[in-house]
Amino acid sequence: MVSTTAGWSIVSEKPSADGAQMVCVKDSVTETMGAAWFKPQNVDAANIPAFLDRRLDAKAAQRNNFEGYRFRPDSVQRTMIGGHPAFSAVAD
Repeated sequence: MVSTTAGWSIVSEKPSADGAQMVCVKDSVTETMGAAWFKPQNVDAANIPAFLDRRLDAKAAQRNNFEGYRFRPDSVQRTMIGGHPAFSAVAD
């Protein structure tokens, strides 16, 4: 189950490509929209950092049809979600 922080609400949650899940959220004050993509993966714990780096590169390559698409360098943040390594990034 996906939950949000105060002020944000889930506006849609639906299956995405390759067994993934897409969740779209909206801030109630600014009406800013955001999206998160989730997909379970089986990766050895020692290989997770490299795996996450490759996923970021793969996502940028997947978006090559968007002129100037790039991840903001200062936005890539490593974190833990539910006790599992994760990262977040903002792209334009």
